[in-house]
Amino acid sequence: NVLDVNDDFPLNALLAADPDGDGVDSGNAKDQLQDNCPAVANADQTDTDNNGIGDACGDDDDGDGINQILVCQLTDDGGFSCQLTDDTDGDGTSDDLDPSPNGDYGCRLFNGGNLVCG
Repeated sequence: NVLDVNDDFPLNALLAADPDGDGVDSGNAKDQLQDNCPAVANADQTDTDNNGIGDACGDDDDGDGINQILVCQLTDDGGFSCQLTDDTDGDGTSDDLDPSPNGDYGCRLFNGGNLVCG
């Protein structure tokens, strides 16, 4: 038995654990929906490419074989605007900002005349 103070679901004896706090069981409780991304909160359990790994944890959200990364920018009103963008070579830099999006160590001329190699 687990004391309520140590239980992620003190009001539901059927649920076992929820380390990311999203309200979805991660403890393999019998006959319960299991968290598809137990280390990252994702209450909606979105899994766009249906690979069993939630979009919050997966790298290829659209199933096209190319990793996506979330790129966020500060907006004028102090908030954030985020969008998923491709990261073909998996280096953590979105293709539109990567001087070498295919990993071929090339150089790229960006708007404004900035030449970046990498």
